[in-house]
Amino acid sequence: MDVIPESVLSERVLAMLNGQELARAALVSRTWRAAARAEEPWRTNCAALWRGKARMPFSFTGAPERPFHLIRLTPAAIQALSVKDLRILLRARREDYTKYIEKAELRRAFIETSPGSVQGLDMEMENKWIASYAYSLRDARRTDISPEELVESTWIMFFRQSGHRSEFKFLADHSVKSAIAQGLNDSARWHFAGYSPRVVQVDSYPPLSVSRRADW
Repeated sequence: MDVIPESVLSERVLAMLNGQELARAALVSRTWRAAARAEEPWRTNCAALWRGKARMPFSFTGAPERPFHLIRLTPAAIQALSVKDLRILLRARREDYTKYIEKAELRRAFIETSPGSVQGLDMEMENKWIASYAYSLRDARRTDISPEELVESTWIMFFRQSGHRSEFKFLADHSVKSAIAQGLNDSARWHFAGYSPRVVQVDSYPPLSVSRRADW
């Protein structure tokens, strides 16, 4: 089997395997290990894993095709990232990449903004797609919603007394935007009143407990 070119093995054969199968395939031989650790099979697995998942790359047609941003990489893997990769990942981390001119500056910013761990996983991995697969699986266990997820999501509020149903958004400036006149006042403000689980307080309204489902 070692006579199969490594590129063919990784792109045509191993790309059909899931993550666990790829890990087992890496034990066959040195050639299979190299092919199983290549980016393409793991990129394919990430695309399949994230399909239909909220706020993830590859989640729907037209969604951004990028690695998962909350990853830790080995120094060699960071060196292998292109300028485009670094800018995309920094943007996903909400870092202003436009202030960096040199590639070395982008790398430094990537290292400085890398998470210490994600749901207990802190291993530095050898390429961005293996890391994306492993770290996104860990992050999928999370049910606590992040401030960014709160702001980027659209919410539905039901008013029991009036019977009104209002679509609204929490804005980054802590104001609230309501879709209908019978919704929240334009002057309404929100803040976090608790963190485990997340509790959001909007003016004098009852506190809202917000979370996300495990596995997105």
